Amino acid sequence: MIFVTDGISGLISNQEIVDLARSAHSPQRAAQTIVNFAEDLGAEDNCTCMVVVPLAGWGEVGGRDETEARREYRKSKVSNLSSRMKRM
Repeated sequence: MIFVTDGISGLISNQEIVDLARSAHSPQRAAQTIVNFAEDLGAEDNCTCMVVVPLAGWGEVGGRDETEARREYRKSKVSNLSSRMKRM
């Protein structure tokens, strides 16, 4: 279970949150990864991942990261925008 504020859930899809948490090795790292990604996207609202509760099978559930390409694309767009803003 992952509890986040609307500053994260309004910016990142549920599947992205799941994929980010799944790739982490601990609940603490999962929470930090989720917050860092929201900040990378330029989140302006309160970004808090209050708790990641490791349920039975934490770390055992594999699966494909369905949103990795989308997350990289979104980060690249923000980076390009930031570069343009700096030149103005």
